[in-house]
This record gives sequence, structure tokens and C-alpha cells, in this order.
Amino acid sequence: PFQAQPEEPFPRCPQARRAMSAAFPEMGDRSGVCDFRQEQSLLRKAADAEAQFRNIIEGKRASTAEKHLELQEKLSAAEEVLRREKDAVLEFQSEVSLERWEGHQE
Repeated sequence: PFQAQPEEPFPRCPQARRAMSAAFPEMGDRSGVCDFRQEQSLLRKAADAEAQFRNIIEGKRASTAEKHLELQEKLSAAEEVLRREKDAVLEFQSEVSLERWEGHQE
């Protein structure tokens, strides 16, 4: 199953943090140090939710593939039965045609 890997979405170096702070002032600047803990928490929750959805989708995909295989097997079996019935009908038709032909010859 898919698992989200926790990762730090924002750079650790002070220069990069200042750049991020300048680019995203609404994220909260505390004396030149950004506090992204809430955003990191939200990102982790989103990643966890995505992982759950991926697992659900993968489960449904596997279930669908299994059902498809079962239906293919049933179809193959039904086609084989139909082929045998067709062969039997053709054999019977040949016998009837031969009997009619022999009946006209007498």
C-alpha cells in the first residue's frame, strides 16, 4: 500500500526561510523566523488522506481485476459449451442430410 512519507516542505537554511517569509508574508513571520508547523500539519494530513484514497482505489482496482478474471473464465466456459452444442447440431444436420440423400437414391 501507498504510504505518505513525512517530509519537511520548507527549507531549513535561514536564507531560504527568509526568502519564503518574504514570498509568503501571510504565513506568519515571528521575528524573522517562520512558523510553518500548522502548514506542515495540514500537509501531513492531506498526504495521509491521499494515501488512504490511493489504498481505497488500489483495493477497488484489484477487486475489479479479480472480477474481470472471473467473468473471463465464465465466458470461456460458456463459449466451450456453445461450441460443443454447435458441433453436435452440425453432426446431427449432416446425418439428416445423408439420410435424405439416401432416401432419394432408392
